[in-house]
Amino acid sequence: MNSVWVTAFAEKEVNMQSVFRRLSPARFIAIGFAATILIGSALLMLPVCVKPGVSLPYIDALYTSASAVCVTGLVPLNVHEHFTNYGQTILLVLFQVGAFGIMTFTYFVSLMVGQGLSLRSKVTISNLLDEEGIAQVDRFIKNIIAVTFGVEALGAIALYFSWRNVPGLEGDTLWWYAVFHSVSGFCNAGFSLFADNLATPDVAYNMGGQITIMVMVLCGSLGFAMYLEIVRRARVALGWDSRNTISRHWSTYSWLVVRMTAALVLGGGLILFLIKAIDGSLFTSADPWYWILWESLFNATARTAGFNISDMALNSVPYALFLGALMFIGGNPGSTTGGVHTTAFAVSCGEVARILQGKQDVVMHKRRIARSVVERAVITVILAGAWVGMMTTVMCFAEPGLSLERLFFEVVSSFATVGFSWNVTPELSDAGKWIIVFNMIVGRVGMVAFVLAFMKQPSKSPLRYPETRLPLS
Repeated sequence: MNSVWVTAFAEKEVNMQSVFRRLSPARFIAIGFAATILIGSALLMLPVCVKPGVSLPYIDALYTSASAVCVTGLVPLNVHEHFTNYGQTILLVLFQVGAFGIMTFTYFVSLMVGQGLSLRSKVTISNLLDEEGIAQVDRFIKNIIAVTFGVEALGAIALYFSWRNVPGLEGDTLWWYAVFHSVSGFCNAGFSLFADNLATPDVAYNMGGQITIMVMVLCGSLGFAMYLEIVRRARVALGWDSRNTISRHWSTYSWLVVRMTAALVLGGGLILFLIKAIDGSLFTSADPWYWILWESLFNATARTAGFNISDMALNSVPYALFLGALMFIGGNPGSTTGGVHTTAFAVSCGEVARILQGKQDVVMHKRRIARSVVERAVITVILAGAWVGMMTTVMCFAEPGLSLERLFFEVVSSFATVGFSWNVTPELSDAGKWIIVFNMIVGRVGMVAFVLAFMKQPSKSPLRYPETRLPLS
């Protein structure tokens, strides 16, 4: 009898292994995110996680869980008023898991219990992180964990001292708020325990807290590849790693990330300020001009996280549309952010410039960008733009009572996993919430990865058809 059970169990294990072997990395990560969201929604529904007397429909629990796992920050309810400390802790764990990524977090858990990953799992992680060299995956993920927890700890300490004089925050409560917002900031999750996010009067003008949040958001949006280059250069410079030599020139990735991030934050913030000057809201606001400029810089920085220090609904349509463009671009690859990512957008613009100028290659930092990279960047931007347009159309059918520009802003914010809302989230119907949840998952997995997850691997054909030309204008 025992041999029969052993044989049956062995056959079941073999069948499960064959199923996992057929899953592409993109499909595996999509399923992983969906499963984590479902588990998170079930945990949030537990009585111990919901405050007494508070009603929490399952669709709201699912929506909040999806927003946390996808590090988006769009929530249909007040986190502090609806969830106990247990529920808030589950949210923190969910957006920490979402920031790490399912595979990376699995590796972290295996390290904690003294196990390692199989060769196949390391190859899968290597594909997902675009990190070359299977032997480097262990060190790569350990560095991700160390950098994440280290930066989050420093951010929590800074927020603790910045919010010491905030009414109602003292002792353990102050520490919990500091830790929660530090993790939320680094993960670019945009979740807040304050009633109106960072626009709550007690912290709306707290410069120390806002600067700390901005730094945390930027640290999370840089991308772990840049952190690894910084660490590697520091080790070589200090003589701690004599085995490696390093060029005095930074990599093209780091060169591009620094310039794109600076352009989006400083240039984007300045344009947002100028839009307020043009539409007249700069002169009708009760705040002085320098505070409006600061708010614009904060919004340009938080374009990947969704923290807000003012009511988004008070902004004009041009302001919201340009902010939507900044959200669509998003942060940097390999980071906790969403969007099409800065490198894809920059390379796509470089391809347009190459065609218009009649050049042969896209060149950046005195390096020729590989053709495969250019093609992937262009298709990423095109697919993402088409997806946002399609989802906006679907939302117009699902929410006929809401204006087009407000729905467009919500779709871009959820797809780019940002969290800014034009006060649309609380007004969504159940159908609208399901659509936004699906949109968040697609945005977090990535447009190209999501499409590839449902496509068969093409087989190479030895045939090439004759070339022809078509009129285009």
